[in-house]
Order: sequence, then C-alpha cells, then structure tokens
Amino acid sequence: MKIISIDAGGTKCVASLIGMGNKIKSAQSGFGNILVDKEKALKHLMEVIDALYAEDVSRIVIGMAGASTVDTTDIKRLLRKKYNVEVILITDVELAYYDVLPEGGILVIAGTGSVVLYKSDDGFIQAGGWGHLFGDEGSGYNVSVRAIKQAILDKESGYKSKIMEIILSHYELSTLEEVKFLYQHPKSRVAELAYVLAQHDTPMINQLFIDESKELSETINRMIKQHNINTSTIGLTGSMMKHPIFTEYLKKFIGEYEYTLNTEEHTQGGCYFE
Repeated sequence: MKIISIDAGGTKCVASLIGMGNKIKSAQSGFGNILVDKEKALKHLMEVIDALYAEDVSRIVIGMAGASTVDTTDIKRLLRKKYNVEVILITDVELAYYDVLPEGGILVIAGTGSVVLYKSDDGFIQAGGWGHLFGDEGSGYNVSVRAIKQAILDKESGYKSKIMEIILSHYELSTLEEVKFLYQHPKSRVAELAYVLAQHDTPMINQLFIDESKELSETINRMIKQHNINTSTIGLTGSMMKHPIFTEYLKKFIGEYEYTLNTEEHTQGGCYFE
C-alpha cells in the first residue's frame, strides 16, 4: 500500500506518492496555510491529492501550516469522505521533524520565520515560533528588516550604501522612501530580500546573518537548558540554512553536536506513518 504525504506550507503545497519509503511521483500547487485562506488552502490540497491518488493509497499524511491554531476536524472529515482513506493531519513543523530527525533530536527551522522543536517522551516541546511581530529570530524576515533599517540609517547619515543599492534594485524602487510599499504585502515579500542579500559577500551583509544566527542560537540554548535536553543531534532546515556563514556561525554559537542539514521539502516525513 502507498501513502500521499503533503508538505502544506505558507507558499505552496508539495506532495509525494510514497511506497516502501520511496518517492514515486510528486505534485505541487498553491499555499496550504489555512490561516491565510481556508477554502483556497483546501482547494490546493485536493489538487495535489487528485494528481497522485490511486486505489492502492491507504493513507494521506498532511503537514499543514497553521494547523496548531485552528480546529481541523472538518478538513479531515471531508478528505476521508472524498478519498475513503485514513487522514493524518499534523503541523508542517512536525512533518519536517519526522523527515529530518526520524531518530530524534532538536530540529531548528529558519526560513521566512523560525522555530525550534524537540520530541520528548511526553510529546513535542517548542521554542520560538512566535511570528514576525514577537520573535522569528534567525529568520529571513528578521534579516531583511535589519537590512532595511540599516539602509534607512545609511540614508539619514548622508550616503548610499551597498545594502541600499540592493534594496532599490530588488524591489525596483526609485527612492528608499518607496520601500514603505512593503506594509501592504505579506511578510514573505519582506523575507525574500534575505535570499538576495545572501548572494553578496560584504562585511556588513555578512554581519546581518551572523547577528541573526546568534539570536537564534540563544533560543536553542535556552530551550536545552530549561528542559534539560540530552541529545547529540541537531537538525537544521529552512532556506536560511543555505547561507554558509549563517549556518557556520549558528553551529559555533550552539556548540558541539552532530548536525544534520536538509533544506528540501519534507514530504518524506510522511514515511513515519507508513
């Protein structure tokens, strides 16, 4: 028998048809975060399921962004009725955990946002994940905001910096004042700047990534100390982990562990339930 495993994140749904632990076929659609738009997220879910569904599929595993904050009973009921299979719905963070650390450990996710997760005998323990207003240390969003603030400081100090040039070029702005257009856009539009900055090797830009890696390491170390976590393994995932300086300094700030790096989608995590 086979399963369909879906990584339903804030920007896209990536799904895999899996048999005997191996990916057979994949499909992709729009965002899967039900907090953004429940009806559209469900539509995107069914699009990828329809693309992969077969009679020998016995289970659908969904790791859904936003699933921890709302009741998903109706979604599971609808999908069970439509496809006549067992439906397991967890958070996208938990799906990533089972993918990156099937044997256990601490998972650190740093992408648009950030969160730290550990699975104890009593269940999952989480640190961070408070969102861009109250946390998201080490995230693409935080790096981007730091960069924009630095550009504003540079402008008000009377000179045009490399960071300012990158911001104007990426967002196609005539003046830095126009950056205020970002107030009308989702945080992903802000966070994407981090991935542009990562392509430039300058001391100032590198320091932005180093500073955020330190902020994130403090969240991790605080979690380890508070919960007396005894593990030798830390998994690293998310787009920020693609930046070598960010990852290098994050490891330095955390300390000596066995590190597992995985920056791909996490549908393989569904194998935990196969």
